[in-house]
Amino acid sequence: MTRPAMPQQDAGAGNKAVILRFIDALNNEGKTDEILERLTSSPALKNKAASYEARYPGFQISPVDLVAERDLVAIRFFTDFGTTAVASRPTEEAGRDEARPERVEAIAICRLAGGRVTEFWYESDVLGQVIAVGGQHPTDAHRARANRSKTDRAGNSFDGHDGAGINEDREANRSLILRYLSALNNQEKTLELIERFASDPVLAGRIFAFESGFPGYSLLADEIIAEGDKVVVRFHTTQRHTREYMGIPATGKGFSISGIIICRIEKGLIAESWLQADTWALTQELEEGPAREKKSKPQCPEWRSFLADL
Repeated sequence: MTRPAMPQQDAGAGNKAVILRFIDALNNEGKTDEILERLTSSPALKNKAASYEARYPGFQISPVDLVAERDLVAIRFFTDFGTTAVASRPTEEAGRDEARPERVEAIAICRLAGGRVTEFWYESDVLGQVIAVGGQHPTDAHRARANRSKTDRAGNSFDGHDGAGINEDREANRSLILRYLSALNNQEKTLELIERFASDPVLAGRIFAFESGFPGYSLLADEIIAEGDKVVVRFHTTQRHTREYMGIPATGKGFSISGIIICRIEKGLIAESWLQADTWALTQELEEGPAREKKSKPQCPEWRSFLADL
């Protein structure tokens, strides 16, 4: 007699609990070498936590969303710098009002093994957030504050979801994202083309903004995580700067940047998205091109100092 197959257990729920315990330890126990060594073997994560703590002692992490599959967990969160950031700046900048957001949004992806984080990828569009200080969506800000209380030491479920089981739409959502990337890469991004895959006006706006300076750019997936109605893509781009971008005239340079995007799928379309990519590194690379006439563009040493540290 053949026994019915048992449903496969998804490791995502357990890995989410590990990440929430990690955040709780950082927020409540500190960011010492001992604590970091207990929680992670990733040099990238240790260095990021240590550098933030050195400049912004007591910073807090406020999670907003978690998506897990296999041994990977993607987390969207805010870093709360608090009021100590200005006081802890280097001496040569003492007394200067630093233009910075008090809370910076970011997305990270963690690979876990044996209850520890073994690999870590982090993306935050700090340049865009510093320029628009305080411009995060109020709903996200409210959720982040509310969710901080849910990252308790027992690793309770996050935002009311336990993440157990394998969602039947997971593969369909993953397939949508792969088709979306394949359709848009290496060609002009038109509204008609985008609307075949997305109803999110924010995503369309971002695509057109990047396309304006880098026509025909490609976004290539390095890792895809799918759970429920969410799909996370860790990616790198390939593009050539053939038109003005952020006030910088075309340089003709070709290069790549990395990023992470979370997409929420509804009725077979991308209905909502959150994207983080390093536009600071992008603009720095463009500005390091051959000497040329530049259009006037605001120079702010205060936010440049903030960005350089992050």
